Amino acid sequence: MEARTHWVRLSRTALCLAILLVGCNPPTIYRVAPPKGEPPTHGWTEADPQMAFGRPAPFVDALGHYVFSLPTKLILWNWRACNHRISPETAAVMAECLRVNQLAKVKVRFNQYSPGGEWRRLVQNSDVAPGYRYTVGVLMWLLYTALPDRLFAGLIMTDYYNPFTNTLNIYSDLPVVVLHEGGHAKDFGQVTLKGTYAIARILIPFELWQEYVASEDAISWCLATNDREMERSAYRLLYPAFGTYVGGAIIPIAGGLIGAIPGHIVGRIRASKVPPQTTPPRPTPVTQ
Repeated sequence: MEARTHWVRLSRTALCLAILLVGCNPPTIYRVAPPKGEPPTHGWTEADPQMAFGRPAPFVDALGHYVFSLPTKLILWNWRACNHRISPETAAVMAECLRVNQLAKVKVRFNQYSPGGEWRRLVQNSDVAPGYRYTVGVLMWLLYTALPDRLFAGLIMTDYYNPFTNTLNIYSDLPVVVLHEGGHAKDFGQVTLKGTYAIARILIPFELWQEYVASEDAISWCLATNDREMERSAYRLLYPAFGTYVGGAIIPIAGGLIGAIPGHIVGRIRASKVPPQTTPPRPTPVTQ
């Protein structure tokens, strides 16, 4: 009886939060928020570009795509999740997100495994206090090094933003996902105590708030570019993804799977109400 009560509570909570998301309509004018206190440019070079792509590794990528990422593919019900193949179209969305928000210091690794590069960025990232970088930041680097996302993305980690190195790690060929992760980088750019804000994710309200902010930013981009197909994709992907955080906060592991169900239901209802595309999408969002 107690176990059943937990499942009922989980389902109700996830559904309520999904409904809450439905009721919050992101603005159709995209809010630009350049990082506070940062220069508008960064000294990227050909040897160290802002957006880097991993070298071809067919066997590793196939193993990651067809085996290790299956849990995430099933939860999000999308075959392109953690597929380890980034199309030029998805990369272009990421580049435009970085440009519009002036995220000049953010590094993007598309399906790239670079322990040495991430260690250098960890050491050089003066925006995060050393006490955070050389504790939690080092632990994250050790996990990244020992269990490469290039292989295990979708099983241990998915696409994510690492605030300790200021790096976006992308493994999915999904424009909405890169916008969501870019929203995390944009959100952290507005915070002075970045290390504290990162650690605060261990508290459920902070974790859910950060995920909500990133998802709202991605959906707002879709609305501001008038890209109806991307907007539908956002509802179908980001709502169940948010549900996994809600469910996982209540019941570890299994809760994430159950929490995604109401997210899928509400996300698909919301996607079905998106009007048809009558005019071409804009290449860049309407901003303020």
